[in-house]
Amino acid sequence: MSFIKCDPRVYARCPTRESCEIGAEYAKDSECAQFAESVLNQPATNADVIRRMSDEELADAMCRNPIFTVCDAVCKGDCKAVDTLNDTKEAVCKRTILDWLRQPAEED
Repeated sequence: MSFIKCDPRVYARCPTRESCEIGAEYAKDSECAQFAESVLNQPATNADVIRRMSDEELADAMCRNPIFTVCDAVCKGDCKAVDTLNDTKEAVCKRTILDWLRQPAEED
């Protein structure tokens, strides 16, 4: 029987991680292997890509991405979503950023 070391990305999402340690090994045909495959086969989200960025890459991405222009409008009081949703500008801004972070990444 061959064993595989648990990937940190899989461990972070594992619902039963209390029963093992980071870097634990599991059998290739186990439930852990099936769970790992499902996690690793998911497309990377914008947040996943950001976590791998250097400070310079993050600064460049923030300057180029229209999501931050939207939030700039919220901060200046020009955001139509604040009026439409009857919500605070902070709540709209946070929700907008979280929506964007959770979208599949469009890597260049």
